[in-house]
Amino acid sequence: MNSGDRAAELYLRGRTIAFDMTIEDAAGIVIWQRLHGEIIPAVVQLKVLAPGETLELQASWDQRNQRGSAVGPGTYSVRGSLLTDGKPLETDPVTLIIRAG
Repeated sequence: MNSGDRAAELYLRGRTIAFDMTIEDAAGIVIWQRLHGEIIPAVVQLKVLAPGETLELQASWDQRNQRGSAVGPGTYSVRGSLLTDGKPLETDPVTLIIRAG
């Protein structure tokens, strides 16, 4: 969300907006990344967010690690990253709990 009082210009990578989602286990080890192994075009597009405007991107995780094996019950964290022409913009991590059965 653009919480400022002026329009914000974002220079975003990819033909469609490229964003990543990273899942880490309780030890902080990355077990899955949405863009793992993907090639992101060097195309940069300009997205202007008006004051108060929100850019919402969605992805899902099937509770499998990068090798395709189901992960077990436990505490995980998820973080989103928006790829820009510079340093990615990252969300704060959010805790996920997977319970047995």
